[in-house]
Amino acid sequence: MTGALGSYKNPSSHRRVEIKAVEAREMLILASHLLRIVDTRRPTSSI
Repeated sequence: MTGALGSYKNPSSHRRVEIKAVEAREMLILASHLLRIVDTRRPTSSI
């Protein structure tokens, strides 16, 4: 997940990068999908 998000974050940290609305939407969808995978694999704590 870090690599996937870093591929989007890193270029904009070093220079001005223009992205289109459709690209931004796709980035958010990818991040949401990856976070859902992380959440399903995270052990639940029993309190």
